[in-house]
Amino acid sequence: MTSVLLGMGLILFAMVVVVVRRGLQMRKLVDHGVVTTAIVTKILGHTGATGVRRSSMRYSFQDAQGASYQNTVMISPSERETMIEGAHVEIIYLPVNPKVSALALSVELARKALEK
Repeated sequence: MTSVLLGMGLILFAMVVVVVRRGLQMRKLVDHGVVTTAIVTKILGHTGATGVRRSSMRYSFQDAQGASYQNTVMISPSERETMIEGAHVEIIYLPVNPKVSALALSVELARKALEK
C-alpha cells in the first residue's frame, strides 16, 4: 500500500514539474521569443490512459542561423481537422534555446493571460 501511495505521489510530483516547466517556457517565449514559419511534418492521434482521444502535431523549422529543429505540440480536435501535413504554421522559439518553441497562437494566448 505504501509503495502505491509513493508511486502516485511521484507521478503527481512529475506532472507538477512538467506543468511548471512549460509555464516558465511560455513566459520566456512571450518575453523573448522570435517568430518564424514552420512546416507541419506529422499529425498524430492517440488515445490517452483515460480513453480520451488526443491529437498532436509535429513541426520543423530553422532558426536564424539555419540550424534545423522540430517539436511536437498538443492540438485541439478542431485544429486537427483543419491541419494538413506540409502546411506552414507560425511558431515562436527562443533564440538562446531554439528547442523551446510553441505555436504562435498558444504564445499569444499566454501573453493575454499574463496581461490580466
